Amino acid sequence: MNQIKASGKFASAAVFFVLLFASFACSQAQTPVVNPPHPANGTVIFFANYKKTNGKTNSDWKAMSLALQACQKTHAAVLNIPTGTYHFNDSALLSTSGGHIQLVGLSDLTIDGHGSVFLFHFVRNGFDFTDCQRLLLQNITFEWDFDIAAPGVVAQGTNGNVIQVNAAYPITKATPVGAVTAYDTAAGQMQMSGMTEVYNPKNVTLVAPQTLASPDFSFFPVGTTVAVREYVYAANGCEFSDASDADLTFRKLTVENCPGMVFHSGYADRGFEFDGCVVARRNTTHDLYSTGADAIHIGMSHGDTIIQNCNFSYLGDDAVNIHGIWMTVEALPTTSEVEVASVYYNPNDVAVGDTLQFIAADQLTPLAQAHVTAVSLDPASQTYTLSLDAALPASVAVGGHVANLARASDRYLLKGNTLHEIRSRCFLVQSSSGTIDGNHFGRITGAALQLTTEIYAWHEGFGCQNVTITNNFCDTCNQGYWGGFDNLSGICMGVINIETQVPSSGGQGNLGTAAVHQNITISGNTVQNTPDIAFFIGSAANVSLTGNTIQNCPASAWRGICVAEASQIAITGNQAVNCSYAPGQGIYADAATTEAVTSSGNSGF
Repeated sequence: MNQIKASGKFASAAVFFVLLFASFACSQAQTPVVNPPHPANGTVIFFANYKKTNGKTNSDWKAMSLALQACQKTHAAVLNIPTGTYHFNDSALLSTSGGHIQLVGLSDLTIDGHGSVFLFHFVRNGFDFTDCQRLLLQNITFEWDFDIAAPGVVAQGTNGNVIQVNAAYPITKATPVGAVTAYDTAAGQMQMSGMTEVYNPKNVTLVAPQTLASPDFSFFPVGTTVAVREYVYAANGCEFSDASDADLTFRKLTVENCPGMVFHSGYADRGFEFDGCVVARRNTTHDLYSTGADAIHIGMSHGDTIIQNCNFSYLGDDAVNIHGIWMTVEALPTTSEVEVASVYYNPNDVAVGDTLQFIAADQLTPLAQAHVTAVSLDPASQTYTLSLDAALPASVAVGGHVANLARASDRYLLKGNTLHEIRSRCFLVQSSSGTIDGNHFGRITGAALQLTTEIYAWHEGFGCQNVTITNNFCDTCNQGYWGGFDNLSGICMGVINIETQVPSSGGQGNLGTAAVHQNITISGNTVQNTPDIAFFIGSAANVSLTGNTIQNCPASAWRGICVAEASQIAITGNQAVNCSYAPGQGIYADAATTEAVTSSGNSGF
């Protein structure tokens, strides 16, 4: 394959997209910055000093609350926690709201646990951050002291299938069931291929000791070993979603048995660093998962995320998700006013000065761009009425989509991380101006790395521009063959995957035709032992795929590099080793939907 030219219609759309995004993408191509604490004084607060008040011993929770109050009052530089095991199980917590530990109005503070273990007892967040800036939380292991999943086997019951739960994991009629997922309980590891699951099964009842019934269990063949996932999105490890949360650093934290996401942020300000953090199972012979859902989820921020030298395993969902959220046009009062709504209403979703991009309803084709000059909120209808600095064209219509580019969570560095045994995708990246370098991925059900955006299910991501993907090693990834498209039969997402999803009648979503992803460099990466496509490039323009290696792939891996709905794609100097691709399939570009795809110096395809 030397060059394939498709219709001028796609090429024109791609050029229009490039011109519309060029100035914004270039201005955002910056290195992420997370500012460390800059203490105003040298005050050190010692946790041990708050274990007693007026001769009375305080609980660990009470002592922590008092110590944090002292930090706020004195603008302390350090909260020093001596090495130990601390229990946060006070009954008094039941009469409060929020997480086990509340960090409120703190700035320029380092909280050092010196290797301590925090045991959380309730189904609520571990740490809640509110109005915090330049905080460093480090050297702590924290976990929840109850099971988040239990092994079971599907059996034939009197009125349909039941799940018999292992007696070592006691359940009652009050035990929640958030999801049931096929699991290799004999090997003690996630099931990669053929993984079936049901979220929120209907009418779950305890029909006998350790035996659950639901009409949805008929989805599983009798004999299937499963994980009964009690908690999925129940409680997060660190929740920092306040609009004033900024410049937060999490260093050398170990998190185990978390009943939700470990680190979660939605609509916070900016600046989040994760350095040397570990997410792992609490007990490798007992626990099935380390989390209910993601390890790190950053949404609708002003940007600047650094994730480096971390080790995540046995996650219930994605390892990392970085994204914005689409809004929808509800009304157009005048040509320079628009009423919009979001999937998640939040007063901080849009502000004066923000840059909005207007997108067509059926595809991700850009139509116009304008700045916000006034904002009127309507909490009752959960809508925003916005005044703009420019008149919108007639092509902008009710039902179309709106991206707030100020809250795209741009600028990120994902470097030197190790990720293995992940139930879903590893890096789900839906933002611009990023570097993804030197990460190791192993035994992943979905893609190791997915640059994406969609208006199909979650309405996340505004596209990825100016992203560099280098020196990553991907072993035994994309085992679940996830991500097929209705309009491209048999094309599933690759191990390293660039694509979009737009609505379709078939239910799986279509691959979008607009070149949402721009200026992507993919070089020096290795993909091995994948059952299908190694690199998939779609809904993109100006992508360089250079010097990558695909090796030791089974016969099912019928395509090494696949390109569709894309233009200006350079495929150079890549090699396939110990792979058996049919002629014309090792490197494949769909002639009907691609333009200017060039290939040179590749071997083994």
